[in-house]
Formats: sequence, structure tokens, C-alpha cells
Amino acid sequence: MLNGSIPEAFNDLHGLRIVNISFNQLEGPIPDLKAFHQASFDALVNNKALCGNTTGLRPCRDNHSHGGRTKVIELALLPLFGGLLLLFILAASFLTYCRKTPTRKSESREERHGDIFTVL
Repeated sequence: MLNGSIPEAFNDLHGLRIVNISFNQLEGPIPDLKAFHQASFDALVNNKALCGNTTGLRPCRDNHSHGGRTKVIELALLPLFGGLLLLFILAASFLTYCRKTPTRKSESREERHGDIFTVL
């Protein structure tokens, strides 16, 4: 029951011929060795999230080129959109409040003239 990623030290094991790391909790890229690239699907199966350029594994994503940039963009845009949404809600609430609240000028003018009808 190994877990985590395969250590970088495996890249130095050029004499390694056969590998079987099945039924563990390993994740991340497989080492760039002939033994791993030529390993059967059964030798790598049932791990948590191994990736690599071999049969049965999903390709590894390059987290340095796009993933880091995407995270920065998300972290910048989310607060911006949140602030704009809050500003829109406050403006809509203020306008609704202003329309529902009668002004003192219209009340006093109606009372002075004794008008029965309201002026639009």
C-alpha cells in the first residue's frame, strides 16, 4: 500500500528492467524509464492517479505552463466579478428604495393646494 508520488530517484535506475506497482495509492507522473514505458497495463493498474505516456494511463498535464496562469486569472477575476455583482445589487436596491419612498416636496404641495388627485 504505497501512496504519494513515485520518487524522483527512480529516474536514476537505468538498469531497472521490470516494474509492477499495481494496487497501490500512487499518483503523479511515472518515471521516464524504459521499464515504466514498456510495463503492461496490469503492472500499473489500480493506483490513485498515475499519469504518463504509456498504455492505460492518462497523459500528464503540464501544471507549470497553463495551470499556474489559470489559477492567477481565476484568483483575479473571481473577486472582480463578485465586487461588480455586489455593486449592481446595491445600486438596484438604492433605486428601488428611491422609487418607493415619496418625496417631501410632493406631499407638502398636495397638502398646500388641497388637491385630491396626485400629479404624475
